[in-house]
Amino acid sequence: MLLGGMPQEGEYDKLINAFAQEGIAHERLIFYPRSGMDAYLALHHQVDICLDAYPYAGGTTTLYALWMGVPTLTVAGLTPAGRVGACILAHVGLDAFVAADAADFVQKGVSWANNLATLANLRAKLRARFDQSVMRHPEIIAASFEHALRVIWQRWCAGLPAESFEVSSQMTVDVAQEVGE
Repeated sequence: MLLGGMPQEGEYDKLINAFAQEGIAHERLIFYPRSGMDAYLALHHQVDICLDAYPYAGGTTTLYALWMGVPTLTVAGLTPAGRVGACILAHVGLDAFVAADAADFVQKGVSWANNLATLANLRAKLRARFDQSVMRHPEIIAASFEHALRVIWQRWCAGLPAESFEVSSQMTVDVAQEVGE
């Protein structure tokens, strides 16, 4: 297990002991200190699956991992901060990497670790998949947000009560066509 972004001091005894209590030997842990962006991104070439943080998902970490072709295994938490990973993965069609709870997280991790050919195929196409997602097209996000504000304003002008609604994927396609995608 590779652990990146670790403090320079290298005092990892607490972590080593916590892993040891779970049956993971010190020799199976690789610690990398905080580094520059190029070195950080290069670490992803050594990783098959990124494991998300819990209970607060690592949004930026997940985005970097996807950009580098590494899927992230996450637990869909109960708070907005805990659901960031699940939201990001949904945008690239990686719902199979979203666990419902800790037991499901372990089961999915074991399953993916035993399907390395499928994982390698997914990883080979992941950057392109990520690049095509709406997350890489801020103009679509902005236009969709603008559309949502228009709907809210029209409802308010019509004297209608506030209600939840979703900007559908068809609306997103229509918006994309409006902005010249």
